[in-house]
Amino acid sequence: MQTARMIHRAKSSHLGSAYSMADLLAVLYGRILRIDPKQPEAARRDGFVLSKGHACAALYVVLAEKGFFPKEWLEDFTRMGRV
Repeated sequence: MQTARMIHRAKSSHLGSAYSMADLLAVLYGRILRIDPKQPEAARRDGFVLSKGHACAALYVVLAEKGFFPKEWLEDFTRMGRV
């Protein structure tokens, strides 16, 4: 739901693209990727590259949920200086 609010508020991005990868992001960030927001520079961390740029809203929601940045930053989606 946060993804839809962000896209609607910003009048940017693509809801279909974001939702089409929501399940993949949930599995990757919930069970597969070796990541820790408290140790973002850990030597044995996994990386993730999103080439589907119009779907970035979904990734930002997942990153905020995992604690990589404050959820309040999602309010500034597509505004300069933030996510």
